[in-house]
Amino acid sequence: MPVASVGGSRYFAAFLDDYIKLSVVVPLKQKSEVAKVTEHVINRLELQSGKQLKSVRTDRGKEYVNKALKNVFEGKGTVHQKTAPYSAEQNGLAERLNGDLEEKTRAMLEDSGLAKELWAKAVVTANYTRNRTPVSAHGRTPWELFFGEKPNVGHTRVFGARAFRHVPKQRRRKLDPRYPARKRRAPGKWYRANLAAEPKAGEHPKGTGEHPEPQTYQEAVGGEESELWRKSMDEEMRSLLENGTWELVERPEGVKPVPMKWVYKIKRDALGNVERYKSRLVAKGYLQKQGIDFEEVYAPMSNHTTLRALLAVVAERD
Repeated sequence: MPVASVGGSRYFAAFLDDYIKLSVVVPLKQKSEVAKVTEHVINRLELQSGKQLKSVRTDRGKEYVNKALKNVFEGKGTVHQKTAPYSAEQNGLAERLNGDLEEKTRAMLEDSGLAKELWAKAVVTANYTRNRTPVSAHGRTPWELFFGEKPNVGHTRVFGARAFRHVPKQRRRKLDPRYPARKRRAPGKWYRANLAAEPKAGEHPKGTGEHPEPQTYQEAVGGEESELWRKSMDEEMRSLLENGTWELVERPEGVKPVPMKWVYKIKRDALGNVERYKSRLVAKGYLQKQGIDFEEVYAPMSNHTTLRALLAVVAERD
């Protein structure tokens, strides 16, 4: 990587199971750590799966072709398959994995507005998400195929989103906040846990990360920009009332009203500067069921012949 990460890593090692597509990513400070990390990953996967690794395929880089790694494979009886020089296609899945992780890392850093020095956290998070995403070959996630259970993704959040850490009463003074704001970091490699790092004075991420868009009403009214979002919601309500968007009626017996939701968006100019805060109140129409909430399903469509005739008349009289 062009810059050292927080913690001093400049490389990352990626391991991919050819069948179930489970991948493991470990940031490295030096390429010489590959042998030690490889042994650790193999031991962990063999213990968790109850199976023994039979073969490993790598290219002929010095970090893979050396005495230390040779001893690791020979000690386990694992066959080390090496690709031919200048033949990346012989290890195409692994090469594609590296490219995919780098693309996702770049996008996550750009979207969050975080510094490039957090690339190691981003690449670990990208891999964490990948293992919990279904693959086309099996229709299930690599995590499920390996551990035999569906992964829990209810705790996941957008990379770089604001997080809060509870401070126990014994460790805070009377006026200290119970939940100081923190910046979310990457999930753990092996465990369902998350790390958070306190923002330092003077360090404010640039770009979209400076003004995160709330996902819920509670986030909008409870954040640092609550006044701006309240004003935006007032404008939306005023517009809906002026346009006569709805009509108050008696609720029929046994009918459940369609719930509504606030959707928040920050409008920006060509340079990325904030122009306005936009709030929209939308109905959750997708919760309606045909035959209960409505009967007729109709989408107006024009006939191609009619459309061609209309365009011909327009072209003739233009």
